[in-house]
Amino acid sequence: MEEVKKGNIAVSALKTYFTEFAPLRHCSRNFWVVQLVNLLDGVAYFGMLTVATLYLSETLGFNDKNAAWLWGACMAVYTAFGFIAGFVGDSLGIKRTLHLSVILLVLSRLAISFTEARLVVIPALFVIAVGTAIMTPILISATKRYTTKQTQTAGFNMLYLLMNVGAFLGNYSLDWFRGMQWGNRTIFMVGSLMSILCWLAILLLWARGIEDVDEQLRRKKAAVAAGTGDDQGPADSDAKPKWEAPWTIAASVFRESAFWRFMLFLVVLVGVRLVFEHQYQVYPKYYQRTIAEYRFAVPPGLEGDLQRGGLSAESRSAFAELGYPLTDQVQVLAAEEPGVWQLEDGDRTFLVREMSVLRVARVLPQGAVAPASTTQPGDGWMLRGVERAALIDLDGAKVPDVLRQSFAEQGVRLPDDATVKGEPKEHVWTLHVGDQAYDIACVDSNLSLHNSTPSGSGAESGAPALGEHLGDLDLGTAGSLQKGVVSGTLRQGFADSDLPIGTDARVETKEDGSRWEIESAEDVRYYVRKDEDQISIYISDAPIGRLNSINPFIIMIGVIISTPIVARFKLFNVMFVGICFSAASMLILAIYPGWFIDALGISLSQGYSIIAITQIIIFSLGEVIWSPRLYEYTAAIAPEGREASYMGLSYLPMFFARFSEGPLAGEMLTRYCPPDVGARLATVPYAESPQFMNLILAAIAVSTPILILLFRSVIQKEASHKM
Repeated sequence: MEEVKKGNIAVSALKTYFTEFAPLRHCSRNFWVVQLVNLLDGVAYFGMLTVATLYLSETLGFNDKNAAWLWGACMAVYTAFGFIAGFVGDSLGIKRTLHLSVILLVLSRLAISFTEARLVVIPALFVIAVGTAIMTPILISATKRYTTKQTQTAGFNMLYLLMNVGAFLGNYSLDWFRGMQWGNRTIFMVGSLMSILCWLAILLLWARGIEDVDEQLRRKKAAVAAGTGDDQGPADSDAKPKWEAPWTIAASVFRESAFWRFMLFLVVLVGVRLVFEHQYQVYPKYYQRTIAEYRFAVPPGLEGDLQRGGLSAESRSAFAELGYPLTDQVQVLAAEEPGVWQLEDGDRTFLVREMSVLRVARVLPQGAVAPASTTQPGDGWMLRGVERAALIDLDGAKVPDVLRQSFAEQGVRLPDDATVKGEPKEHVWTLHVGDQAYDIACVDSNLSLHNSTPSGSGAESGAPALGEHLGDLDLGTAGSLQKGVVSGTLRQGFADSDLPIGTDARVETKEDGSRWEIESAEDVRYYVRKDEDQISIYISDAPIGRLNSINPFIIMIGVIISTPIVARFKLFNVMFVGICFSAASMLILAIYPGWFIDALGISLSQGYSIIAITQIIIFSLGEVIWSPRLYEYTAAIAPEGREASYMGLSYLPMFFARFSEGPLAGEMLTRYCPPDVGARLATVPYAESPQFMNLILAAIAVSTPILILLFRSVIQKEASHKM
């Protein structure tokens, strides 16, 4: 019976929550455009947050300290521009500010999507920070301005809900996108698409016939100043709106006592809000180094064995049958031109090129019978060794030498001016010789093996050029060339670690050059990651994106269930309980899994997974209670027309905190959770372990509830007055 009641409470809470959204159907179209932008940008932003430091280390090669410093600087710029963006938003208006933000995000995310050049990527990351900083306060400001007092709570619930839906989708899909060929860069490609969709939504869906609320507010203020209106009544449409400069707005805000009380509250919250920063700067690498099941490190100098494949046993046999046996040290390097591979085996260099196979057949007049003469081609013959480039330009051209020679071998002499007519797209051509006609069709492909010669004729690079034709290889060899196999030296590492590895195990390289996957014939997959200068082999990968998707998922469900319950209690008490939960969750990460894994019969990495998931759940439950109230509190205490300014200035305490977060995160990872910690997790002393790092970060988080108790009278006074 009790279970039924609990179920009824949950269903009732669900109905109540979504019933509160019903009045929003009367909001203008622009309100919904703002919420759509909020959702799409959430997918892009939170996916990027999770992968940012991994991208800087894995793809761009920064060590932990430099990656943390760089990303910390980006977040400091984000905070600094958020501080300014509020004034800009109140000055320019919602639509213009959204346009500015989205354009910056589109350009910067596209830049990172298509290059790994540091000179392009690093400035683009800072532009992303600026674009996001401009967007965040304007979304909150727009939500208040496009809602009434009756719909404001529902509007902010919708804002918070959709932001977390975006965060969930961005993180949950992250592991799948990172597994694609472009690796970490794929996340920025997805972000580019989301930003383009935001831009299109603003361009195409924004209701131009509706007067901008910013303009209404300016007219209202102008009317009050001119004595033709009042604070409560409608604005005189003939009153000329007064434009306010950002610095004028800032000076006005700084004179308000409510703002300084608000700032004290935000300073106190810094400790627990830094947990969000840890979640994106520290814990993606922490998860990778503790939850992914480490096995062994690739010896220095063997990175080439992963970037350049070897050859399978079948492919080696094909070379041997042609009289060119290969050693165990042969390396394969794919050339920039599709269908061409370069093999380096000691002082020998071979080139393998994919060639076309043509079938040439004489077309007989209807009813005619082919003569028995041996000099006639009869039913036709196969012609091998034709490059595809030669076929593309074959239509209307003179007969190439390779075709002319083939006809000569069949006893057919071609005139000097013989040309070929045909349809290159269909790979079908016709050659007329006197009253005879021959059909030429591309029916197959094969691999042509050549030796190589230095390309001296105009080539500046000195790269090998196609030399003497040595024979043809089976087309199946291309699979071995496209995906390398595990070399003998690297294979020894698997044997020493008692890991099964088939003779034809394939290495697949991601385009960012820092991630590989090895597929073994035993249907076993290994994950190879380059972290700073170390390359490690794992038997499982850390689901970083799915772990970070737990938080927004709980927020989505928790806000729905908790809203009617939390509303029964005082604001200060509710927020304090939630903050205590979030801060205390960090203490869970300070527990060493080795203390309980034997009792549960699980591995050390599984123990780290349990601890990480537990911490995220408890932190998220606390966030469900206090974080939504913070958004509404910020907008509620701000005077009309100053919402974006207050929201922007709310970044000020976090500016100093984020500026120090980069050095702190880099130092914590370098000292307590370096790239090689996976090999030492079972033996490292507690004072040098990842758990001790988490204990230090927990102490910072716990400072928030302590400071709230110390300044309770000031904070509670302001909250009770406004809420």
